[in-house]
Amino acid sequence: MPVELKPDEQELLQFEVSAFLPLLTEAARPRYAALSEAVDEGVLPDETLGPIGDLLEVGLQTGRIRKLHRAPGEQALLRLFDKTPAGQARAQQTADLNRALGQLAGQTIESLRVITRVPGVHLLQIATDTCTLTVGFSPDGAGVESVALGD
Repeated sequence: MPVELKPDEQELLQFEVSAFLPLLTEAARPRYAALSEAVDEGVLPDETLGPIGDLLEVGLQTGRIRKLHRAPGEQALLRLFDKTPAGQARAQQTADLNRALGQLAGQTIESLRVITRVPGVHLLQIATDTCTLTVGFSPDGAGVESVALGD
């Protein structure tokens, strides 16, 4: 479903698109070609939401958007990111993880430990009286890695 931009989102996004497009290789440009025009029109068609999500994800993860646009700009673009396929996937991933963690309610936690798998990827092992839940945290997000029942 197309996303209608609010004036502040439109201004911020045009700034980001203008900074991003000159950095693209020739091979990558076709995927992002329609972005500037869509932002100028104030409506993002479905086919632009994937590329917009990618652009915003990089800017949000690196802190670039917050540095340039401060907290209000970051929040506006984060709300817009949430409307993209990447943002919706992150929201679903978070909901799934919270649902899994909710299953631990009422259990006695016996141990917690953090393991570094590789730089930037960490695991949290939560051992209870009935199971061990391992949660992974990486640049791609957080999610359940494994569940072991019993002793």
